[in-house]
Amino acid sequence: MFLDAEGRYILWNQQYVNIYKRSSHLFQPGARLADTLRIGVERGDYPEAFGREEEWMTTRLDKLFNPDGRHEQKLTDGHTILIEERRTSDGGIIGLRVDITEKKRARRHPPYFSPATRSRCSSTVSTTCASCRSTTPR
Repeated sequence: MFLDAEGRYILWNQQYVNIYKRSSHLFQPGARLADTLRIGVERGDYPEAFGREEEWMTTRLDKLFNPDGRHEQKLTDGHTILIEERRTSDGGIIGLRVDITEKKRARRHPPYFSPATRSRCSSTVSTTCASCRSTTPR
């Protein structure tokens, strides 16, 4: 998504629409992202804002206008979005959004590997086996 220096929408893609589908009707050239966020907060789209709406808005807008690395945003639908925003040379903002929900879920609940899968792995060398995180022969 691209914003001008005042945080107004210039351009966004379908992935952005898919991630923020509850707010997608608000995306219009010239509309302010801050207004979209505030409507989302009022509607309950951002669970981390519950009970601290103004503080959440202040923090989120600070991250938007003074980007300093990546951050995560949880949505009420259970999705977790990785956000990276950067300033452009003309003061605008370019933002990337990646849905990392499945990646986070996989970390919390690693798959079970049967003894047969584990038996294919050996701890004799240092090549890591992606299936069981031990080592495999070369």
